Amino acid sequence: MTDARIDVRKTDGGGHGRSVRLMLVVGLSLGILGPTLHNFTLAGAGTDLGMGNGARALAQVLVVCASLAGLFLAGRAVDVYGTRRVVVGSLLGSCVGGAVVVSAPNVWL
Repeated sequence: MTDARIDVRKTDGGGHGRSVRLMLVVGLSLGILGPTLHNFTLAGAGTDLGMGNGARALAQVLVVCASLAGLFLAGRAVDVYGTRRVVVGSLLGSCVGGAVVVSAPNVWL
């Protein structure tokens, strides 16, 4: 009689299951923390930039609309190009954007 059990280590995509789960948890955490931190930092940044209450409210609405548009565009890009290409492209774009922000000589570039 043969053993009918399946070795999970051989069927999880080449041993990348743990790293994929970690990336998903980090991504979901950032999806929750990002808007929360934005709301907290906008009050201080708005004061430093001389924004009134109406301008801060408008900035919040624009950020939410841009985030929603980004989600729709990312979903369409995944449909057209595939998940792997979109995730790798997003990661590369984030790295390049982070490098530009870090190397900026001042706040206004």
